[in-house]
Amino acid sequence: MKKFFLLLFVIIPYLLNASTEDKIEELKKRIEAEKREIEVLTDKEKILSLSISEIKKRLSDIKEKIKSVENNKKIIQAELKKLQIETETLKEKLNVKLGEVENRLVIWHRTNLFAQKGPAFDLKESLLFEGYMRHLFKYDRQLITALRENKTSLENNLAVIQKKKNELELTEESLKQKRKIEETLEKREAELLKKTKKEKDIHIKNLRKAEASLRQLEALLKKVEEIPQYEGKGLAKKVLPYPVKGEIVGHFGIEEGIVKGSKFTRKGVEIKAFDGASVRAIDNGRIVHTGWIKALGNICIISHGDGYYSVYGRLKDLTRKKGEDIKQGEVIGYVGADSMFYEFPTLYFEIRKKDVPINPELMLR
Repeated sequence: MKKFFLLLFVIIPYLLNASTEDKIEELKKRIEAEKREIEVLTDKEKILSLSISEIKKRLSDIKEKIKSVENNKKIIQAELKKLQIETETLKEKLNVKLGEVENRLVIWHRTNLFAQKGPAFDLKESLLFEGYMRHLFKYDRQLITALRENKTSLENNLAVIQKKKNELELTEESLKQKRKIEETLEKREAELLKKTKKEKDIHIKNLRKAEASLRQLEALLKKVEEIPQYEGKGLAKKVLPYPVKGEIVGHFGIEEGIVKGSKFTRKGVEIKAFDGASVRAIDNGRIVHTGWIKALGNICIISHGDGYYSVYGRLKDLTRKKGEDIKQGEVIGYVGADSMFYEFPTLYFEIRKKDVPINPELMLR
């Protein structure tokens, strides 16, 4: 009984230790797996912030890497196949040599040469017998040496095969990860192309609306009343206050569109402002038109005399009416929430001399 408990005392710690080592190995594998997954996810995060041109470059690079890894895999597989064939040949040779050694042992056993009692001493026969035995021993030594060499070659081959198998496993893992990245890149590229197409369609639609509204505005300006004499103080000096507090985000003149090769001529400026911001007259004059135009919304046109007009678009509310005289700085309305090209409210603003648009950025201070 004491021996039994002593045995348990010796075995249990060993089993516990083995179990702990297994757990450690399992945890190590899990840690490595998590690291690989984090690397893949990190690549995905980077991919999400890439542009289409960058994605195309990354895709080209990853495809080259995949091609290189696939070629390497083929080389390893060919080497592995060659080694396996060589191993089978070595096994066959080893079996042949083992068979020869077994036969020699059987012969030695059957002949029982050492157990036989030789004839009376004869020098000549003794010399012949000695030469014969040396020849036999030499052959057997060569046989055993060849057997050992074959065994060593076989063991070396098996070790190299295992190494190549491990290398192949790592190569396949690398290939798997690169294909995951390739798949993510292609998916992201498709998403961006779809998004870009959608944005292009919206932009084309907005361009058409904007061009139509400008044509409508120009037709309207030809018909509105013009006060004969200029009584202002800013247009003559070409120094004017901003009609609303904000910054110019859409500039006067030709602007490149999102659609490749498309151009849009803006005859005024877009001023970024907050919803409900006060819009003020830039100079003295008379309100000669208020109304609604597609893509510009509520508009107000002020005639300042001497052929000068100022146009205010995308107004939410108008505080003055057509025919009223107005002074520089007086509120005419408020900025609306809607904007055609932006995700924030803007005021559309123009200055014209007769039918010719003037760049407001040259005058606004």
